[in-house]
Amino acid sequence: MWDIQAHIEDMDRAGVEVQVLSLSVPMSYFQDESDAVEAACIVNDSLADICARYPTRFKGLASLPLPHTDASLKELDRAINSLGLHGVGLGANARSAHLDNARILPVFPEINRQRLTVFLHPAVPPGLEEMLDYELWITTGFLMDSALSTLRLAHRGIFADNPDMSFIVPHLGTFLLSGLDRVAGNRRPQARQDGPTLSDYLKGLYYDSVNSHVPFWDCAIGTVGTEHILYGTDYPFGSPDSLAEGIKRIESLAISEAAKESIFSGTADRLLR
Repeated sequence: MWDIQAHIEDMDRAGVEVQVLSLSVPMSYFQDESDAVEAACIVNDSLADICARYPTRFKGLASLPLPHTDASLKELDRAINSLGLHGVGLGANARSAHLDNARILPVFPEINRQRLTVFLHPAVPPGLEEMLDYELWITTGFLMDSALSTLRLAHRGIFADNPDMSFIVPHLGTFLLSGLDRVAGNRRPQARQDGPTLSDYLKGLYYDSVNSHVPFWDCAIGTVGTEHILYGTDYPFGSPDSLAEGIKRIESLAISEAAKESIFSGTADRLLR
């Protein structure tokens, strides 16, 4: 979690040349604005330092002090334009505030203006009290949190209004792609009666490869194509072997070498600063 040299050794063992780092739960989301800002600054300064020391091995995604929007806009500018980070990491909700909350919405036009990529990560899911048994909040709640957040943004028209923002959904989309006809179908974003549907916008997003259920890969590739899938891992959670296991899974797919290269690095190189 914190020993960068051990991290590099695991990368070398698995054959990972470059990794994109971002903050996971609980993000830098605190009720007190000064606490949230301090946490985001610590994370972003640390990521920038790692990237500066190992420029060929790491990229970093900026953490924002949500749900404090003015502070988040200020930290976004500092993290990207002063520290040189390479995109933005967002939790699927900010202390139970949905990302399509009017208070948070101004963040997206600025991300769009700077043509940045967002990586979404699940946070503490809504309805947590119903999922405390059997670790359901981890095994199921995280997947639901990501799906709900992405759908709320799609319904609100965030993807339609911000076409220069690239958006990466974790866990290969899971509920979104496996149930695309039901969750999106021919519905359209809020206040739009014509043009692309929600399905069209979801197919235009990007999805990381953290999904070990091999049959689902046919669904994901058939729905969005290999050019919208990026190699990702749950590392450092779980075993360091997850790095190599994810690579083996992609290598085993019945797709072209060019498509595998796109998943491993090509799309990420294109999306990240």
